[in-house]
Amino acid sequence: MITDQLHIVDFQSEKVVGVINTEHYWDDLRHWELKNNIDTFEFKISTLSEYMPLMQQQNIILKEVSEGRFIPYVIIDTDVDSFKKELTVYTAAEWIRLGKDAIIKPQILPQMSTYEMLQICLQETDWLAGNAEFNGLHGLKIEKFMSPLEMIKEMCKLYELEVEYQARIGRGGQIVRSVDMIKRRGRFTGKEVVLGKDLIGVHRMENSQNICTALVPYARKEDGTLLTIEEVNYGSPYIADAAAFQRWGVRGKHKFGFYEPEVSDQDMDAQRLLTLARIEMKKRINASVKYEVEAQSVEMVFGMDHEKIAEGDTIYIKDHGFTPTLILEARVLAGDHSRTDSSQIKYVFGDFIELTDPQEALRLMYERILAQLNNKASKELTDKLDELIKEAENKANQAKEESQAAKTLAEKVIENLDNYQTAIQESVEPPTDNLVPGKTLWLDISKGKPGILKKWNGSEWEPIVPDYGDVDELNERVSNIDTSVKGLTNDVSQLSITTTEYGKQITDANSRIDQNAQAIGLKIDITKVEEYVGGIKYLNEIRNTRFKKDLKYWKFEALNISRDESKTLEGDASVKIKGTGASNSCLTSEQVKATVGQKVAISAYFQTENIAEHKDGKMKLAAIFFNAEGAQIKEEIKEFTLNEDVWIRQELRTTVPEGATHVAFRSCVIENGTMWVAHPMLQFGETATSFIENPNDIVDKDEIMEDLADKVATADYDQKVTDIERRITANEKGIEISAKATDVYTKTESDGTFAKDAYVKEMEGRIEVTENEISNTVKKGEVISEINQTAETIKIKADLIDLVGKVKAEWIVGQLLSGVQLRTSNTHNYVSLDDQFMRLIESDVVRMYVGYHRRTDGSVQPTLILGGDNTVNTILGTLQMTQMGAGWPTASANIGIVDEVINGVTYKSVFWEMQRNGVSTFHANDAQINYSGVGSWYFRRGKTGLYNTSLALIDFGNDSYAEMRLPTAKLRNSRASGFRDIIQVLSDSAGDGWGGVQAHILTPSL
Repeated sequence: MITDQLHIVDFQSEKVVGVINTEHYWDDLRHWELKNNIDTFEFKISTLSEYMPLMQQQNIILKEVSEGRFIPYVIIDTDVDSFKKELTVYTAAEWIRLGKDAIIKPQILPQMSTYEMLQICLQETDWLAGNAEFNGLHGLKIEKFMSPLEMIKEMCKLYELEVEYQARIGRGGQIVRSVDMIKRRGRFTGKEVVLGKDLIGVHRMENSQNICTALVPYARKEDGTLLTIEEVNYGSPYIADAAAFQRWGVRGKHKFGFYEPEVSDQDMDAQRLLTLARIEMKKRINASVKYEVEAQSVEMVFGMDHEKIAEGDTIYIKDHGFTPTLILEARVLAGDHSRTDSSQIKYVFGDFIELTDPQEALRLMYERILAQLNNKASKELTDKLDELIKEAENKANQAKEESQAAKTLAEKVIENLDNYQTAIQESVEPPTDNLVPGKTLWLDISKGKPGILKKWNGSEWEPIVPDYGDVDELNERVSNIDTSVKGLTNDVSQLSITTTEYGKQITDANSRIDQNAQAIGLKIDITKVEEYVGGIKYLNEIRNTRFKKDLKYWKFEALNISRDESKTLEGDASVKIKGTGASNSCLTSEQVKATVGQKVAISAYFQTENIAEHKDGKMKLAAIFFNAEGAQIKEEIKEFTLNEDVWIRQELRTTVPEGATHVAFRSCVIENGTMWVAHPMLQFGETATSFIENPNDIVDKDEIMEDLADKVATADYDQKVTDIERRITANEKGIEISAKATDVYTKTESDGTFAKDAYVKEMEGRIEVTENEISNTVKKGEVISEINQTAETIKIKADLIDLVGKVKAEWIVGQLLSGVQLRTSNTHNYVSLDDQFMRLIESDVVRMYVGYHRRTDGSVQPTLILGGDNTVNTILGTLQMTQMGAGWPTASANIGIVDEVINGVTYKSVFWEMQRNGVSTFHANDAQINYSGVGSWYFRRGKTGLYNTSLALIDFGNDSYAEMRLPTAKLRNSRASGFRDIIQVLSDSAGDGWGGVQAHILTPSL
């Protein structure tokens, strides 16, 4: 809850000398701008106020602007209106003084963290370095004298952070100021508004001048004739876009556009012209749209006040005028706010980012995934994922017609495509705009096509795959040691190129150690290139293929076959097979049911350290077929050789023969030698896909969802390049340990060129240690989690912090605690806060409930229940208080004892109902006492709509009369002259006439 009090701080003692309560100031207005950190505040007080002497210039006004954040404003001017006896106070945010508080001399600051540099910047000021987020180590060259305020602006650019100032009242009542530097101010509120429905003050400027639904391309030949696309476009001289025609077509007619490529292509033909036209068409099917948002209307939609919207917050604006629906992400860039005059509240939105409608994209992806899972084998996978999801969400008893697994997977695929899919920019010169390290790809065709694919690493373009030429079957090793008085350098590299019948595999590994008197560094780079098959159409039929704990579901006779954790592939253990003697040493999977004629693909990764010890330098991979009696009837064999010390994938494709009912995977050392096996698979399909675990072995829902989402998102790509970097550096700056991996998925077209898009997934873990702080960062794409520790604080930042086990804390301060159930005690007596519901529990029984009740008609009633919970079985007999229609003229509330629940509506046997218009009724079974709201009481019996009034007390007000109505008679008394002190008895049938009895008040006599 934000307080609207204004604290007055004396500028000399820096102590609070007064507090202005909300009723003692008016006409307040705060104006702020995110870009330049402009922040001003003005207000008025009475010149007769006790605060008048304290409104001297340079004194400080401390105001809470968002929950927990106070801003110090320095008084810069005042204006007295003697006629109105008002004083207007003008203030500006106190950090403007940082422009004069100190000087920073020209110097060169070495690389350091944000916090370290901020401390240097503020060391001669009254401000402290606060929450300074780590964003790498950077140095700064200061070439001229500058103020701390100027240096903070330079730091924002250097570290790519935003600055936020705040203050608080410390011990002894003194003001404490701090400067925070964070990556992004404000919150992603998740709020959504709809154009044309919720927003009135939105200006939508659309330029549709260049829109067309059909495009006619042409080119001029050297002889002056025109080249068209009719010969390669089924006789039509134009191409059309169906979606654009549906959106922009008028009365069934196309909007034609014309296109002549602005290129001098001597080899231009009809097919090339058609390709260029399709690219141009994509540019012309949408209008150019610009939005200006009147933010006050946004405020009204959500009922937002200054507690709910702040600098830098983000909302979403939805526009159904596009197909699919267009969503704009908009950020609050500036605003005005007043506590006393809501008409002054205005916000300026900007930084618009166009987003496609996630539900539309999700629906398409969901259908795509269901299509991939539409076979008997894949049903096992979806059933297992549904089971894991229901366990995670405690929904095991809720039956669903649609696959929750497919929905969840579709959401994850959409998320991954948004994060990792990127366009390949093809050009002679390197791109210069919108470069994202680790993601932006450039196809360098400066030396001709097909070109070299390169990735932007933040400082330069590096080839995704080095040019190895046409070399096949290579296993080259190089070692070099260079020693001098300056230090030692040790380089070891290995290049392995293997070509199988199904593609080429390349492993390029390099390690380097650099050492001198003041530093030591270790770096390992591994690049792996292999053919890739994504998707989830074919499953792995054999169990325990990651060899997590043991060799369950595997058969072997030799004693020298064992699980090996020292030789791993992507973190998974392998199986070591050591053969000695004349017989083979084999690892065989359990048998899998098969059908005659089924396509079978078996695959695994293999490695050896000494190929010479193997008989003829060969090993064996086999598919073993069995009949119904369990006898082996056929063995399909592939013998292969390996380069040493690298993982190489081998694959065998075959068909289930006649008489076979089962099949198994087998790999063998032929007589002598040692090899390792990892990630074995047996799949029923045309080809082996990238490695996937058997559904029955899945235990981690999030891990498998991430893996499957990648496979679906990369189903259209045919090559995978993995770049792994491991680095350890120790020098005078500190110690840095980093591990980085980048997967790049691409597709090669039939003409040998790259497709126009790719999928780039970069992951990185980093630990940085200095004498002042320890920083731990884990990055996956643009998602980052951080742990930052100094002597004073430990900061953990992540989308999800998963704490397993008991957590004990002396004090917790925060802004948002989401997705948890709060429980005040681990005993049988506690308070539980779950989502927006609170329950008071004694002896494990709910005794009180605070929340809301949702009726079957969709209406929501804020509810308080004493004696039970908001469930059908526990609410009966409780005291329930509910409220309905807040803000409506007919708003009402009632309190009473719950007797029954019918169709989600609670009915009470005894209750009191109150309405905003003054009507009030007390119900007790079939008896009611009703107050009309204008002085009349009715005592009634009967059910709703069938009331029978048996007694009424009516006061007609002013100088009129009041009466008591009985079933067949009335007692009346009037205020009118001549009728005072008289009681009239009237018969009901006589209407307003006099009855048979009139009693006077007699003055008693002695």
